[in-house]
Amino acid sequence: MWSVPVWHGQRGLKLHPAHITERHGLVVLVALGESVVAIGIGARGLPVDADLLVAAVLGLAIGACMWWSLFVRDLPATEHALKATKDQVKRVRKVLAGLSYSFVPVLVGILVFAAGLKHSVGHALSPLDLESTLLLSGGVAAFLLGTAGLRWSMRLPRPWERVALAAAVLAVAPVGLANTALQLAAVVAVLVGALALEGRSSAAPRPAPAG
Repeated sequence: MWSVPVWHGQRGLKLHPAHITERHGLVVLVALGESVVAIGIGARGLPVDADLLVAAVLGLAIGACMWWSLFVRDLPATEHALKATKDQVKRVRKVLAGLSYSFVPVLVGILVFAAGLKHSVGHALSPLDLESTLLLSGGVAAFLLGTAGLRWSMRLPRPWERVALAAAVLAVAPVGLANTALQLAAVVAVLVGALALEGRSSAAPRPAPAG
């Protein structure tokens, strides 16, 4: 994945912005579906009580925030940025950097988060072990760093805001050592607050003029 485009080169490829953006988005949707499946796997055989429901609802809320940050904010602006890039080689290089290489932490982050969420379901009112706290916050942080890479590759505004947001999500990880629900709620609060601020500053990121 990393080496073939370098050796093959990027000339002669004509990528349709809407199509290539949609296809990469579908891959992310599949990964997000895995996080929902993780809730079901973690809940298997457990009684439907507060321990189960709190973790499931908060986990779904985090997944919804991840979806919102990418599909409402970044992918529409990515399509516009690719359309504005008329040079085919430059367009392919943007796709490689933003929708291929940067999507590695996006996809891995979702799967890592799903693993942590699986451990959390049924234990929302109890402390979480260190490994699971790091999986939860680390997965979301990796996802956000991937979206920062996407913004940087497409020359979209404010990529460093996503880096700061990833740091904030990692900072709340120790809360899970005291209570699982508190960590999940803290991650939800950080994400919702950041996305609300993004929405107030602009309805969606606008690409800078392409070279």
